[in-house]
Amino acid sequence: MISDDQHGQAGRTGGVPPAAAPVDPPRVNDYDSIAEAYSRENETGLVNAYYERPAMLALAGDVAGRRILDAGCGSGPLFAALRDRGAAVSGFDASAGMLELARRRLGEDADLQVAALGGPLPYADDTFDDVVASLVMHYLEDWGPALTELRRVLKPGGRLIMSVDHPFAIHGLEYLAGNKTDYFATYDRIEE
Repeated sequence: MISDDQHGQAGRTGGVPPAAAPVDPPRVNDYDSIAEAYSRENETGLVNAYYERPAMLALAGDVAGRRILDAGCGSGPLFAALRDRGAAVSGFDASAGMLELARRRLGEDADLQVAALGGPLPYADDTFDDVVASLVMHYLEDWGPALTELRRVLKPGGRLIMSVDHPFAIHGLEYLAGNKTDYFATYDRIEE
């Protein structure tokens, strides 16, 4: 979910991005209006709670003492789990509504920022040991700017731990809904 004014950031090199200084007030995005319902589903839904989140935690391994950035942290369930395992966690999301829920869960002292994946991130170079990007990259049309920024904030030798929706999951949902799809085709899709 990147806006038109966030394109063209990939050519920037080094330093804290200019957007890390004064930040414009957060704009309403689609997730603001569904934050509560989305968060409830994320907490208990089969894919998130019982498959993807445990897999991300297993991939992260022992995180005690590591600085971790939760990219697209939503309401903070992965942030909380990593923090409970001893990591120093920071998180960002494009949705102020999701971050409000995260702040309720994590406390006022949690390092949470409104920022869009694919735009400049409000963190210095070489800040994090790990970046976790849980089911967020597939929302982007162009991964280049996002990966450039995530690499910038990772320390040398740092890890990017990410997951994306498998296209077959979407194909299966469409099939169950009675829609004929081509697994190998590219579609514009809107989730209601």
